[in-house]
Order: sequence, then structure tokens, then C-alpha cells
Amino acid sequence: MPPTLRRACLMVAVALSLSGAAEAGLQPPGLDPQLEALLNAVRDGEYEVVEAALDGGLAVDAKAPNGMTALHVAAVLGRDRFVALLIERGAAVDDPAQNGITPLHRAAMGGHEETMRLLLDAGADVNAAAEWGATPLMSAVDRGRIEAVRMLLVEGADPTDTALNGESALSLARKRGHAGIASLLGEDPETVRAARTAEADQRASRAETHHRTGVAYDDAGDIALAIESYRLALEQAPDDPLIRYRLGRALHRFGEREALLHLIEAVEGWAAMIDSGEPLTPIVRPALDDTCTVFEAAGRERDAARCRDALARASR
Repeated sequence: MPPTLRRACLMVAVALSLSGAAEAGLQPPGLDPQLEALLNAVRDGEYEVVEAALDGGLAVDAKAPNGMTALHVAAVLGRDRFVALLIERGAAVDDPAQNGITPLHRAAMGGHEETMRLLLDAGADVNAAAEWGATPLMSAVDRGRIEAVRMLLVEGADPTDTALNGESALSLARKRGHAGIASLLGEDPETVRAARTAEADQRASRAETHHRTGVAYDDAGDIALAIESYRLALEQAPDDPLIRYRLGRALHRFGEREALLHLIEAVEGWAAMIDSGEPLTPIVRPALDDTCTVFEAAGRERDAARCRDALARASR
């Protein structure tokens, strides 16, 4: 079936499901029918329906009356492919529900480690507090998710934070009878910091390896493998502007719309480095110049102007 026809069929299926739900009286008061279809599709694992709804213009951060978004639902269920899609489409990773619970809280409750990794790599606040003060760490502790606890500690979760009732992660672990977690939380803070540093070093090393591999494929003309390597590098170092530039430039050769998003983020990353006085590597200026040219050719005047401004400041 041609992609256009398949997408049309998916949208018809969404409309029919909405009609059936309304007739059956299943639609919660105040819940937009299109949003209900999106949330149900995430819940039921219907990836193409979610993709079609977003392509059709439904806001990625549309909220149900209780403040839940599609990303919350995907995080609850540990649907990593959906989480990655929603983040790629611009979902706010720290958008709280009415009770202040974020997607990271939801993922931590379920012990969905890959979901947590996706959210953290996208900038989720590891110490975000719900209305009653509970953090993602406390959510993981409450459900006995020891590996989630370990990951959050490595990523900078503060075990000394307390909820409004004075409960800490350690006191909660003891109350719930999670001896292994209590032991982990009772470790010397220096040990936790050392583990965090070691993990960061490992991620940086993996990012560099994938980046170098991507450049080698790029130079050899194998753009598909270069893109795959750059994506792997970006998973390990999502804030590296050069990797984003390499990936965006490679995708641009295939005419992918995603390319411009990566190039925009690369420029923003370099601009932040310039603002902070961080030294730039020699490749940054030609890469910025190249990116500005891409924006100008694509008619992205505002992005081109920002790029030229960053290039001018980098050349001072």
C-alpha cells in the first residue's frame, strides 16, 4: 500500500475509533476526541496512528484534563519507540501533570530504564519534585526498582531531598522493606559521585568512538552508515554540537526534514559555547559557515541570521 494511502487509512481508523467511543459514552468529560485517540494509540502500541496524528497537526504536548500528555502515557508503559518519537517531535520532557508528576517519575515507577535513559538524555530534570515533594528517585524507591535507583543516583539524583512529609528516599526504602535499595542509598556519597564520573567518562568515550566511525563512513561516501554512527554518538553525547552538525549535514544529503532541526540545535550549542567563553575547535567556524549556507538555501532566514551572528562572534 502506498504511504499516502496507508496514512489516509490510519486517519480514517482514528476517526472511526473516536466515533465509536463517543457513541459508547466512553469519552471522559472535557477530553478532546483527537487527543483521546492519540493517548489510546500510545496505550495500545499503535505507532503509525500516533505518527499520523502528529503529522496531522495534533500538538505533541496536548494535555488531558488531568495534565497527562502522550509522553506521560508512553513513559508509564515503557514504550521506548513512542518516547523517542515524541521527544523527536518536540515533547516537553519535564511537562508535569496536575499533581506535578513528570514523565521521568512515571518511567522510574515502572523501572523502565531505557525510557529513563531517553528522557534523561533529552534533558529531563533528575530531581524534579511533584506537588508533595516526591522526586523520581523516591518514585523508584517506592516501587522497589533498584536498577532505576542506581541509574538516577549516577545521573545526579539527590538522595537527601525530602518530601513535604519529611520522607527521604532512604527512610522510604526502609519503610517499604527494600533492604538492597536502603543499602545502596546508604553508600558513601563519594562512591556515588565516583560512579557518576565513571559513567560520564564511558559515555564520552563511546560517543567519540561512534563519532570517529561516522566520519570515516562519511569520508568513504557511505552516508547511510555514517548517519547510523552519528545517531549512536548522539545517544551518548546529546549536547555535542559537532555531532549534531555531522548528523544534520548527513541527513541533509538525503533531503530529510529532520536535518534542519539538528543543524539548528548545533548552532544553538555553539552559540552557548561562545557566550560562555568556551574555546572552540578549529572545525567550528567552517561548520558554522556551511550551516548558514544550508539555512539560506532552504529559505530559513531567521535561522540563517542567528547562524551568521554566531559565526561573527566566533570569528572575533
